[in-house]
Amino acid sequence: MCCFSGEVAEVTSTRIFARAIPDGSQVLAYDMMLDARQDVAMVLPLPTPAGAADDAVGFIDLSGYGDLFDDLDRAFPTAHLPRGGSAMLSPRGQLVVHDVGDFEASFVPARADFSRLDPRFRLSDAALDALPVGADWGFAVFKLKHTEPVTGPAPTPPPAPGFFARLLHRPSEPAPPPPSHPRRFHPMAFRFPRRDPSRLFLPTVHVHDGAVHEVATFDHELYVQQSPPPASVEAPTWLAQEKTVSEVIDVPRTAGLLVADEAVWKATLRGRLPNRDTWLSPT
Repeated sequence: MCCFSGEVAEVTSTRIFARAIPDGSQVLAYDMMLDARQDVAMVLPLPTPAGAADDAVGFIDLSGYGDLFDDLDRAFPTAHLPRGGSAMLSPRGQLVVHDVGDFEASFVPARADFSRLDPRFRLSDAALDALPVGADWGFAVFKLKHTEPVTGPAPTPPPAPGFFARLLHRPSEPAPPPPSHPRRFHPMAFRFPRRDPSRLFLPTVHVHDGAVHEVATFDHELYVQQSPPPASVEAPTWLAQEKTVSEVIDVPRTAGLLVADEAVWKATLRGRLPNRDTWLSPT
């Protein structure tokens, strides 16, 4: 589930990676293209155990491997599927803010702990009420730092209108929208304890306007590293790798996110689909 603390124009090219850890935790990496005309924080609700400690989530800095998902995609065939309540005050201190490359990140152990979060990162009560999660879920919060737009330098403004054009100008006409500047950040990544160690969690619900709609437009690629192949109640089609992880990934640079000796699977979710998170379990 992905939601934002402020208005965003568009989120596209979402890529998510997940891998289970033998101790019952899992790692998760999240990559996207974001068009936001203001500073926002992205919030990922997590099914962490109730009562998780402030340091239960370990953030992974992938600022040195921004093209991780591009490399990961090279393991697969080039022919892909068609695109298609108020917060309670907490007696504990303010939550720690971690500097993780392009992001400032915090872990919020439960909804009641949002009062301990840096005010820049908080969701409104209305947005929290819209989330289809329990009050004891945790939240990974990423404040996106400013980066240069991926579209290159800002376009040259048009020349000023001539005399006759100014005479014909209608002040009542709405001004054109500001130009789109989608931005790319290096992947967000972290390790968290799972409430249900038998299932992998991938946050695919959209909450971009403060509401959870039954159907949403997806532009997602999901990657899972596990053996045997992943399965879900409503399973997408999973592609098997054609190249091994060691052939396409610089494993040490992933800081424990991937391992070299396990298979990776890929699924594509595109088009208008039911708006829900993705849960996976072994076949």
